[in-house]
Formats: sequence, C-alpha cells, structure tokens
Amino acid sequence: MNRAEQLDETGIRADFDYLLRLAVALSGRPGEADDLVHSTYLKALIALPDGVQSRRAYLRRMLINLNNDSLRRRAVLSEVPTPDAQFAVPGKNPFPNVELRVDVEAALQKLPELTRHVLVLRYLEDLSVREIARLLGRSAGTVRRVSAEGTHRLARMLDVGYGKNGDEEP
Repeated sequence: MNRAEQLDETGIRADFDYLLRLAVALSGRPGEADDLVHSTYLKALIALPDGVQSRRAYLRRMLINLNNDSLRRRAVLSEVPTPDAQFAVPGKNPFPNVELRVDVEAALQKLPELTRHVLVLRYLEDLSVREIARLLGRSAGTVRRVSAEGTHRLARMLDVGYGKNGDEEP
C-alpha cells in the first residue's frame, strides 16, 4: 500500500478531528493548530513509510514533533499565549460542563509549555507516563514530577481543595 492509499480521504477525515483537538490543546492557538495539522498531513504524504502499523499513532508523533519544532523557533520570540485561547473544536466537547471546560482551558494556558503538554497528553489523550516521556524526549521521572506538580497547580488555580494525600478537603 503506498502513501496516498494510506492517507485516503476516509483516513484523513477519521483522524482530522482527533489531530486538531490535540494540536489546539498542545499549542493553545486554534490558528496555529490548524497549520500544525495541515503540515502533519503534508509531511505524511511525503514521508509516511509503507506498512505503518498505526497511522494515527504515526500522525500523532509527527504532529508533536512539528509542535516541538515550532516551540523551539518561538522560544527566541518569547511569545505569550493570549488568555482567551480556546480549545474548542466545533461540535466536540471534551468536557461535559461548559463552565468547567472554560476554566480548565484558561488555567491550562497559564501553565508552562512542558506542564501543559504533559497534562494534555496524560489526561486528555490518556497516554502512559512512559509514552509521554518518549514523545517529549524526557525521563519518566520528569514526566511524573511535572504531572504531579501541574495537577496540584491546576487544582489550586481552579480552587479545588486537595489534601496532602490527594483527598478532597471539606
């Protein structure tokens, strides 16, 4: 099966919403997310090896790499994301409670890039610590630490009370 057949129209449609949601969550900018997804498909059309076991996993990896490249280029500019950046993909609501979703999105945008990436991959994409470490090029210990610190920081930002053991305080 050649690259064009692997990326047929039904395959693109099936993965587009997934990749766009992930790109918006990682970048925090809907316009940039759209560019990331299109760049991912363009790169896949050129470089997707024959016989890929999981097209979606391969595209996810490409998208994360492109996002990391973008972050490296942007680090020089010290660009700060706007606080009103939205994660919403039309017709998709990853959170059942709209007010909570808006609060979580705003709080995520205030977190450092690495923390936001770890939390998005861990809790929205439901990836394991090992998978996140491999995707981000960090150690599993770093991912666990960033995840724990980010979760507690996010809870404080959202005024969710948690005790030392993770138990909710009265």
